[in-house]
Amino acid sequence: MNAEADPKPTGSPDDDLRRRLDVARAGGDPRYHAKLREQGKLFVRDRIERIMDPGWSFEDGLLARHVDGNLPADGVVTVVGQIGGRPVCVIANDMTVKAGTWGLRTFQKMTAMQELAGRTKSALVYLVDSAGARIDEQRSSYAGRKAWGNIFYNGDVSGINTGTRTFDQWFNTSGFERTPSKQPAAFQARVFPQRVDGVRADGLNRLDANIQRTFKIKEGISFQLKMDALNAANRSQMDVPNLDPTSTNFGKITSNTSSTMRYLLIQGRVRF
Repeated sequence: MNAEADPKPTGSPDDDLRRRLDVARAGGDPRYHAKLREQGKLFVRDRIERIMDPGWSFEDGLLARHVDGNLPADGVVTVVGQIGGRPVCVIANDMTVKAGTWGLRTFQKMTAMQELAGRTKSALVYLVDSAGARIDEQRSSYAGRKAWGNIFYNGDVSGINTGTRTFDQWFNTSGFERTPSKQPAAFQARVFPQRVDGVRADGLNRLDANIQRTFKIKEGISFQLKMDALNAANRSQMDVPNLDPTSTNFGKITSNTSSTMRYLLIQGRVRF
């Protein structure tokens, strides 16, 4: 079975779902499967079967783009399982679907698998066989957290938060490559920590308060007492840590803390 224009459902919903799943698993047109064989390559699902322990945990996004007919799984297979007993997340391009090119759902599936690997601390395995991104889908694929290019921002930084923060170690710096000659592509998470949650300074956390009361003196005349308190708790605010992986001060806060001291303003007003 190969991907073709998606017909209207026939039979029971269960039968229709099984048909859609079979179409998605089959990949692209048979002639592209034949081309793979001529090149001595295995179909993407056969490659995954070769490296994975028997029985995948699950496959994510199998029916992505199934309504488009000729884009089964949007050209990428994303599965979770084990290799040698170790949990892994696998991202593998399907060369039989538009030469393994990447579309909008491709990137969304890849980002979701990268994030899952980070949360579960699983190894991330890539089986890359792709002609690149699809030119005809650029306009709809540039914006958003899971847009093109963002996949290169995602690195293994699952252990970046080490608990108690200090001026000497605001976050765990071991997740970053600090040697310039060994750094991966620019803006990848290992060399561009601003992209990673948990390495920046805390957001502004300040309590401002206001209280006022009006006292009636006599008919038509009153006195209003008002007090404003800025940073009522007198809390200090941390400065930004050094975020340059090549710096000896990487991950440290070397400047003084910045804060707005408690500021009280008391006003009185006679109204008549």
